[in-house]
Amino acid sequence: MHPTPVSIIPSHDAQNYLEEALKDWGKWENFELLERYPVSVSGVEGELIAYVVDWFLPVPGDDGPLLKYVRAVYFDHNGLVWWIEAECELEMVDQVKADFEHILETFQILD
Repeated sequence: MHPTPVSIIPSHDAQNYLEEALKDWGKWENFELLERYPVSVSGVEGELIAYVVDWFLPVPGDDGPLLKYVRAVYFDHNGLVWWIEAECELEMVDQVKADFEHILETFQILD
């Protein structure tokens, strides 16, 4: 008997990883899911999420909690779970969105 790689066990697919990530991040007081929708990455269907959450710093800033913005896409390809993620300070959200969209539009999986 040979062990089965985790990446091809049906319960360990991109959708489950995404749901677990949202469940884990959702435990934080300042978590807020901003976007969630299907996308295509290099011809492969996936799902994009965007959210804000605490930076994990023990001291809040002068204006309240220190939050970070996260944008990520999850998808399955050839029995593996793939994800592409970017995170930044809230002041950089517009630039990160634009850069992330460019990455998704130009990303190619080389088989």
